[in-house]
Amino acid sequence: MGELILIQKNGELNLNSKNPYRIVTKAEHRQVLLSEDVVNISLDSKAPIDFHLGDKIEYAGRFFLLNTPPRIKREQGIYNYELTFEGVQYSLRKKIYFNIDKTDFQTTADFPLTGEIDIFLKTLVNNINSVEGNRWILGEYPQNTDTKTLTFNNENCLAVLQKICSEYQSEFEILENTLENTCTLNIKSIGTKLNHTFEYGKGNGLYSLSRSNEADDVITRLYAFGSSENIPHDYRNYSDRLKMPQSVGNFIENQEKINLYGYKEGVKIFEDIKPTFKGIISKVGKFNDLEKYQEIEVSNMDFDLNEKDNEGNTKYLIAETSAKLHINKGNLAGYQFELKKYEGYNHKTKTFKVKQFTDTSGQKFPTPNTIYQFSVGDEFTLIDIVMPEIYITRAEKKLHEQALKEYEKISKNNLKYTLDIDPLFLKNKGDKNSVFFKIGDYIHLKDEDLNINKESRIISLTRDLLNPFKYTLDIDRKSVV
Repeated sequence: MGELILIQKNGELNLNSKNPYRIVTKAEHRQVLLSEDVVNISLDSKAPIDFHLGDKIEYAGRFFLLNTPPRIKREQGIYNYELTFEGVQYSLRKKIYFNIDKTDFQTTADFPLTGEIDIFLKTLVNNINSVEGNRWILGEYPQNTDTKTLTFNNENCLAVLQKICSEYQSEFEILENTLENTCTLNIKSIGTKLNHTFEYGKGNGLYSLSRSNEADDVITRLYAFGSSENIPHDYRNYSDRLKMPQSVGNFIENQEKINLYGYKEGVKIFEDIKPTFKGIISKVGKFNDLEKYQEIEVSNMDFDLNEKDNEGNTKYLIAETSAKLHINKGNLAGYQFELKKYEGYNHKTKTFKVKQFTDTSGQKFPTPNTIYQFSVGDEFTLIDIVMPEIYITRAEKKLHEQALKEYEKISKNNLKYTLDIDPLFLKNKGDKNSVFFKIGDYIHLKDEDLNINKESRIISLTRDLLNPFKYTLDIDRKSVV
């Protein structure tokens, strides 16, 4: 590495100096998937040093900031400083996640929000840019994701980012452009596959390997259930939640896993999996100012909401309950609208009559000639109805698919392997400024004695910045591909 330079508002300071004497005794970059990203430095100095919040160092083309005062100890005329410099993601901690967008700055920090992943991410970027001057840019993120309702309660933006990634089973990376002072947030699976197989022996790169059991949380029989919404009252022996297909049963298990790890049950509730129709507004009619409703056409509506059974009872509408549209995408995203009681839907024209409502502040929705109105392309889901059987079948199948994925993750022993990489091996692969490993990378690890010969993922790493060819890597057997 180059010299460790402290960048302050009034200039730069080399942390290694003969006169006045000061020396860095330890410098490490520590990174954990979806969590830590810090540079820890231990510094001895004969003279006191004025450190300030906002001081920073540069490593691998990124700035790490001093966000907390250093720990100081004076002994035998030497000042010892313990400093933690944090990556740019930690700036998200200073901002609470409010329910704001670019047009409405009436805010609350305790609220539910409904939408696909882009709704949560755009709200996140709007929040942080409100205090960082449009520095943050939303880059790559998954498209056509599930619509979810997430509830936030006075959470900071970093916690929310981690929550979003957990909900959508993804990860984040932040690309920092130090010249333009911008940060691009990408939501994706990070890391790459490295070609080399690490094992013991000259030139093979593995210096030492240790194994630990992180937690005894293996589940070998998993019960899985979905949402309680949009299912009939007599569904599957009066179950109050969506179940997996009857051909599958209520649980997933694997006898080989039971033989290996023992019998242990677990339950997983997938609240967002439910029978759902995603409507797309194809035409917006005039607002009826007298009766206070808006007519919208939905050309992809594929069942008659007013259909009745042989006894004359409505099949999908629930007695004493108004059917509602929950808007997922558009200027009215997150709001719910009741349909008119007796003529809320016409299947011949595929039109809905949606009632205007007034919120607690007196704002009316929808409001003609403002942004608070429906638009072609807006998406919604129908709620407080019983969905047709085909939608229930699809939801049951989706529940089974997600449960299988969950079972694959939780039915493995949570073993962590710690690798020390041979510095001489890396020295032959690049120079001291090379970044040899990144968080999320997959490496092929081989150890016959421990019965390992697989590609596994780096979940945390520590790099010695005083000896930049020295890496310690943690890999997780649950991340084996």
